[in-house]
Amino acid sequence: MNVAVPPQSPHLHLYDFAKSAIINFFAFPYATVCGLYCDGGMDTDKWCDSQVGHYIGISASASGVNYARELWENRRKPFTAEFIELDPSDVDSPSMPSNTNKCAKALARSLSS
Repeated sequence: MNVAVPPQSPHLHLYDFAKSAIINFFAFPYATVCGLYCDGGMDTDKWCDSQVGHYIGISASASGVNYARELWENRRKPFTAEFIELDPSDVDSPSMPSNTNKCAKALARSLSS
C-alpha cells in the first residue's frame, strides 16, 4: 500500500538546513554530544554526518526515548549512543544522578551566559 507523504513545508526545510549547518560547524569529530528532548531521534542523522564519537539522547518521556533508540538502531551506526529518560528542565530532581545533575547545571549556566 502506497501512502502519500505530504511535502515538507519551506519553514521546516529551512529549520532542518540551519540545524544541520550549526551541528556541522560546532561539533568536533569524535566528540561526545548530548541531544536534549531527543523525541523522535530525527537529529541522529545530522550527528552521523558530523562524525561524533558518542551521542547521548535525553527525553522526558519513555516513549520518546524508545522511539529515538529504535530509529538509531535501524540506521547506520558510526558512533555509540545511549538514551536516557530524564526531564532536562528539572535539574533539581532528586531522581537525577549527581553527576548528571552537575552536568545539567553546568550546561544551563553555560547557555545562560
